[in-house]
Amino acid sequence: MTALSMLPPSALEELQLAQWLETLDATVDHGAPPLPCGLIVTPVGMPQRPQLEALLDEVGIRVLARRVLTGWARLSTAIQVRRRHAVAMHRAVIFERLWEALHPGAVAEQWLLSLADHARLVELKRGLRARLHNLHVELATLPKAACLHAFHLADPEDVVPEARRLEAATHLLSRPVVITSR
Repeated sequence: MTALSMLPPSALEELQLAQWLETLDATVDHGAPPLPCGLIVTPVGMPQRPQLEALLDEVGIRVLARRVLTGWARLSTAIQVRRRHAVAMHRAVIFERLWEALHPGAVAEQWLLSLADHARLVELKRGLRARLHNLHVELATLPKAACLHAFHLADPEDVVPEARRLEAATHLLSRPVVITSR
């Protein structure tokens, strides 16, 4: 377990994140079905890709395609934060800061899977995670240790919504930022 010192999020940080998530929600395409989210190898898991590939191979799960995901701290928020209340925003800011503090500018990888393989992997998720290094961090700003997993895998009911949010967030993060003065 790693201990880390971090100031609590400010109200402004939480408000800015909430506003970004509102923009995200407004840009999510609810039309055509998205590519399945698949498995996302987080920055914690990136050095462990060979082990993860071997574990998937052991259970007969095939990776169909891969793509690099930049801006992991914000993408993680986009796919995992569903509620927009104050406690969720507080926690989300802490997790974004944590990802950036421990893995600044790090990338993740999306591994696309067939729907059948995704369903099988959901059943095996806990066991596979237990065989990889996951980072547990004690923070005074959270009531219990934060866990940064080696990989993220959507639950079956979240596959489509997470895939849509991931695509919308990837698009938003690829846009140039325009700063205007008043």
